Formats: sequence, structure tokens, C-alpha cells
Amino acid sequence: TPPGETFIYEFTVHQVGTFMYHTGFNMMKQDSMGLGGFFVIHSKKPKHKMDRDFAMMLQAFALLPGNDRPNLVTMDFNWFTFNGKVAPDVEVMTVRRDDRVRIRFANLTMNSYPIHLHGHTWKVVGTEGGPIPESAQWPGNTINVPPGTTRDVEFIASNPGVWRLHCHKLHHVVNA
Repeated sequence: TPPGETFIYEFTVHQVGTFMYHTGFNMMKQDSMGLGGFFVIHSKKPKHKMDRDFAMMLQAFALLPGNDRPNLVTMDFNWFTFNGKVAPDVEVMTVRRDDRVRIRFANLTMNSYPIHLHGHTWKVVGTEGGPIPESAQWPGNTINVPPGTTRDVEFIASNPGVWRLHCHKLHHVVNA
């Protein structure tokens, strides 16, 4: 499709879950500039109604001092983002007490990220392969999100307060 024009892709889906898309053309440039996103397929008959459903894209960039564009030919990343933002500008995920909360994580980087939530224990309920059967779900408050994968977690917001969600590679929290 020429620049400035659109093309509509139509296809039938046969699965449910959290997936992501990214470019297949000039990947070094387009992925490194942030081209990617979520592709969420909802079940027609969900087991639980979610009160809050969040999506958190993990991305990494190599920014040289004094340069506002990423270095596209290095793997030495120094700027780590949640949905394209860094602390303190990452949007707050606000929920009510006793809400059923889902957080969908997707990783468009070349590194794994151990994402940690304070104050609550979640269950890991899905991957890029789709939902995990209830008998195979596991509890925790840290989930490793490897490159090119998605991870879905759910919890009941039963512990009031302001709770931090962050990567447990602490140098990622402070960035460059």
C-alpha cells in the first residue's frame, strides 16, 4: 500500500488471549521506533467479568546524550518504558476495592523483565499461547516477561493503598 493510503486486513480468529503485533518490514528501525501494539481477542463466554483490564507494553530504547531519536544499530539499551513512558510519567492504574483486575504485559524488547507488584498476589492466567487452565495457574507477585511474549495476570484488589508496579531490574526503574 503506498504511503498515505490504507489497507483493511480481514481474517477469522480461532483463539482467545493476549497477543501483540509488530512490523515485519525494516524491523530494526520500525520496532526500535516503537511500532507495535496489543491484539486482544476476548472470549464470547468469559469465566469472570473483569472490572478493570489494563495493557502494559514493555519497550527499550538506546538514547545517546543530546539525541532525541533512538540509536537503531545497538543493543545497548538505556531507556526502559511502560506504554512508551518512563517514571514518573507512567499512568496510574486506578482500581476500586474488591475489583477483579487483569494486567496484560507484552514485551517488544530483546531482554526479559521481571515485573513486580507490591501489596497484592496475582495469578498468572495467560500467555501468548492463550489462557492457562485454572488447574495450571500459579500465584505470585513477580512475573518474568521474556522477549516476544505476553503474560496475563489477575487479582482481586483487596488491599487498599497506593502500590508500586515496576521492573525488578532496578536500574530499569531509574533509566539513564
